[in-house]
Amino acid sequence: MKKIFFTVTVLSTLLATQSCKRKVDIETDFPEKPASVSTKQADGKLLEVFNANAPKTESTTFDAATGVVFTNSKGTIYTIDPNIFVKQDGTPVTGNVTVKVKEISEVSEMILGDKPTVTKDGQLLESFGEFKIDAVQGTDVLKLKTAAVVRVQVVRRDTINGNTKGIPMWDGDTISQSILKGYNYVNEDVIVVKEYILRKGIDWVQTTDIATTNGSTLNLAIDKLGVWRNCDALVTAAAKTTVIGYFNNVFNDSTSASNLLFFKTSKTNTLVKLCTNILAGPNDKKGYLSYQNSFPIGIKGTFIAIVYKGGKFYTYITDEMTIAPETGKTFIGIDFTLAVRTEAQLLADIQSMNLK
Repeated sequence: MKKIFFTVTVLSTLLATQSCKRKVDIETDFPEKPASVSTKQADGKLLEVFNANAPKTESTTFDAATGVVFTNSKGTIYTIDPNIFVKQDGTPVTGNVTVKVKEISEVSEMILGDKPTVTKDGQLLESFGEFKIDAVQGTDVLKLKTAAVVRVQVVRRDTINGNTKGIPMWDGDTISQSILKGYNYVNEDVIVVKEYILRKGIDWVQTTDIATTNGSTLNLAIDKLGVWRNCDALVTAAAKTTVIGYFNNVFNDSTSASNLLFFKTSKTNTLVKLCTNILAGPNDKKGYLSYQNSFPIGIKGTFIAIVYKGGKFYTYITDEMTIAPETGKTFIGIDFTLAVRTEAQLLADIQSMNLK
């Protein structure tokens, strides 16, 4: 794959006498690739478009003995102290190293990068930034020495719900698994013969780390390379329900990666990916369920449904709605009648979710 590079002037100041200013390379480096070529081929055009428009990797090269302070295109400052990298066998690193940073802050980036904000057990998270840092020297993948961290300073975009003490940090990695047991279109237990792939995007698990805020910035420390870290506040609720989304007029049975359903909470940076297939559903009731009893009753938000089938893109965006179970039922069922969209219209629809 050909990579195209351009540079962004770094605005950061020195935070340590041994650090130096840097330019940051931004490359059209796609997010985590599918596990195999056959998977990529099966996913087809939708995956290709998402990869091409997902958040880019930004990189900088510097002397490991000097360290560096650099600012990425989002205005986030990354501080790397001198001599903090080691090879996989623990040998200290000397000479030039390249640090690669990927950062997600907008809902549209979460959709395109497949990084929703839901915990391992289905609870909703409000994100204040998702981060992945890698370091390499030639073909060697590096790690941090014991107790070393990369310090990250994020310009606050909002009030963080009045939280002045700190925001929990979460670990995560890309998750896919197969299921044969689940729920049908009226939320009844079902066991089927056909295997369905559950593509969660990512599972977030809380760590012991806390990001602190001083009014203008959010300050956090990354102590592990090569994995995603999320700075999130847990969305709490006394009562919850299950959501079922029905793709009424079009659904791609050949691959689950060509059907997507997301929910964004109103005015907060929370994105839920509904990824559990409806099992044994009729043609107009195919689609996805949320985790069981995971949606807070009374929460407001907007759904976007996306399909790629027969060489065409389809989308549907709901009006803002309030989540509440149907009378006498354990779930709320929502119908999506999707319309054909061009690739440009698809991307515009995804971008519009930032304003919901």
